[in-house]
Amino acid sequence: AFMGNSTCIESLVPFFDGDSSELARSASAILSALATQTLVAIDQIMQLPDVPSRLIACVESHPTEHYIATHICIILEALMNFEDITFRYELLEYGGLHAFCSAMDLHQTNATTCRHACLVITLLVPYINGNLLGSLRSFVKTTFVPLLQVHLDNPETEAAVLDLLWAVGSMDEQQKWILLTDQNLQLIIQAMACHLENDELQRAGCGMLWFLSGFGDGKRMIGQAGGIPIILNAMLAHNESTAIQKEALTTLKNLATEPFNKPILAELDCVRVVTYSLWINYRHPLVIS
Repeated sequence: AFMGNSTCIESLVPFFDGDSSELARSASAILSALATQTLVAIDQIMQLPDVPSRLIACVESHPTEHYIATHICIILEALMNFEDITFRYELLEYGGLHAFCSAMDLHQTNATTCRHACLVITLLVPYINGNLLGSLRSFVKTTFVPLLQVHLDNPETEAAVLDLLWAVGSMDEQQKWILLTDQNLQLIIQAMACHLENDELQRAGCGMLWFLSGFGDGKRMIGQAGGIPIILNAMLAHNESTAIQKEALTTLKNLATEPFNKPILAELDCVRVVTYSLWINYRHPLVIS
């Protein structure tokens, strides 16, 4: 009854506007649970007045409360998956980018907060322009990249950070060159090596290596950093994941055009691994192509 009751959902909203961190924490926890469980709740939340500004203001009013930031990020993830792009522009207009980047800076060691903040910002990146683009560029160096080092032991957070960096680099030419460094490549490869069992991290890692192999000296740098055996290991460990196979194969295609990498690919019997992938995934056209 509660989950579909607009009056009950509406009764939670005043707690977001108040000064009590305890009440805001409880209200955000309840609302995040509802938003992830039923479409009815999402519709009821969106009918409330000034939803974007009130949720962001709540994060900013309680900066030391990582639970509040996490719950509100979860709410926004659910809302953005079902609302039109106007909602995303409103989040940016009311300071969403700065609010969630500040939350990550304040709670840098909290894996859950950082993961959900990265997921929210990734959804916002395609709609960032103007002055916010300059802010986004500064956050890449000061906020996003350092998370790769901090959360090496948290594969889900690492995957979310890599997806965010991939999204930023894809829409901003300047960021490509900031991301393509030996240190960043080592962090990506180290994370993939430590969490071979995690399919999301392996997918995000292969995708990021594909992206970085597509420009500059990326192909050689990835080969020198030890990226090729890491990619092959991901393919073998997750041989039925079409997402991982696709990202890994497109990365290997790029790496194979670099003379430095050819003896490495031959020594590691790359052809056998690729053939194995084709046999297992012969029904999936994206993998075959």
